[in-house]
Amino acid sequence: MGDSTSAMGDSTGSRSAAAEQLELLEPHAVLQVGTQPWLIAAELASGDRRVVAVECNRPPRREHQISSIEFVRAPPQAIQLDRRFDLVIVGDLAEHNEADTRAVLHASVQHCAPGGHIALLWEHVHPAEQVQGFGLELLDDHVFDSGGMSILRRPTRFTVHDLVFEARATISRISPDELFRQLRSQQPPLVLDTRTHTDRSRFGVIEPSVHVPRTVLEWHLDPANGYLHPSVTSFDEPIVVVCNGGYSSSLAAANLVRLGFTTVADLIGGQAAWIQAGLPVGRPDHSHLDY
Repeated sequence: MGDSTSAMGDSTGSRSAAAEQLELLEPHAVLQVGTQPWLIAAELASGDRRVVAVECNRPPRREHQISSIEFVRAPPQAIQLDRRFDLVIVGDLAEHNEADTRAVLHASVQHCAPGGHIALLWEHVHPAEQVQGFGLELLDDHVFDSGGMSILRRPTRFTVHDLVFEARATISRISPDELFRQLRSQQPPLVLDTRTHTDRSRFGVIEPSVHVPRTVLEWHLDPANGYLHPSVTSFDEPIVVVCNGGYSSSLAAANLVRLGFTTVADLIGGQAAWIQAGLPVGRPDHSHLDY
């Protein structure tokens, strides 16, 4: 199911049947994530309904670039759009590794409006195990000539996914490669490592960076309380916040914006993405915690 020759994408009958079921949900805005749902999303593109397609791994083939769909290319950890959708269609999760699967699910739930629907397409393996723990209610399973589709509903209450979505709307995000480049420029950003001692020791640190644990970040950054970290010199200096996976760093960076810092970003994918990119790591030095 991972490309245009997959069963669901190749079967007009299955595709139309899936689109008919999704049409019953009467969505006003549709987001599709992954290669598989292009043609299904195209059948839902009508009238004033906005349809956005995020391709995670490769650009769409020319014949699939449909004028009624807005195409965006981004890795799973970097998906950040300017609005929420009441229907999110997700391609077969089996085409992703474990880390990317979780990133796709996080992005899908974050961009799904409270009470909205998520449609998971699958070919051989039902996605029940992958979505366990995301607080989604399974409404229905549809099995077609090739593959199937599970329709789930996200809760209406305000969740941590809403926190992350709102936080990322106020900050910038930076890739590991771009941060590596900026750190070697004439005006490098101040990198704030919010991870625990244990994680820094296990996985190493970005150099140069300053360790300001998440529990005391606001206290050490706000000059109003007498605990200002000596590395912080201005509200206008560029700051990049780093955590393990790039989620708590988004929340932390948004708090710094609220405190008045004007140029704040967080590292997409966190320290794990930095390591995966093959970038250099150093050993931690904790002496700065005396401040």
